[in-house]
Amino acid sequence: MHKLALVLSIAFIGLGSKAYAMCPTPPSGPVRAGGFTWYDYTPDFNCWEVSSSVSPSSSCFNSDGFDFGVAFDNLVTYTFTIGPNDPLTGSFSFAATIEFVDPNDSVSNQIQGWAYVVHNGSGIFNSLFSHNGVNGDLSCTQLYGNFHATTGDTVTVAVQVSKVNSNTTIKASGFHLYTWY
Repeated sequence: MHKLALVLSIAFIGLGSKAYAMCPTPPSGPVRAGGFTWYDYTPDFNCWEVSSSVSPSSSCFNSDGFDFGVAFDNLVTYTFTIGPNDPLTGSFSFAATIEFVDPNDSVSNQIQGWAYVVHNGSGIFNSLFSHNGVNGDLSCTQLYGNFHATTGDTVTVAVQVSKVNSNTTIKASGFHLYTWY
């Protein structure tokens, strides 16, 4: 009986560490490579909020990501507020690695990335990237865009998908959110 309790305790500890991510995820860094310096604001995978027919999926380069089902309002978001002691340059980049296969070549199958920044009570929408079936397929292609935010701002970054054909594959993985200089 004691062995069973021990095994169950270990199992629950293992489950608990993944289920209770620190959200929002604190920034880390600085990271320096190739003459660039940045601070990493990428959230823990479990901090992403999902809606509609979105499911977790391993995708490009075996990284955690999401598979988008047939729906007009598939949405994956992460929201955080920039604290007074957070490392910051003002310039942010958000990137996602996209797998997009649409045999229908439909403009209605689409993916877009955006950031919404609330600064002093006013919101600013930033379109970061977009792609649709008319533009052709993507095989593990990184799409990204830049936006500005500063101390005290509340930032929501998102990947939004509209998918009308069940034979279309749209996946996003390998998310990166960072401020750079």
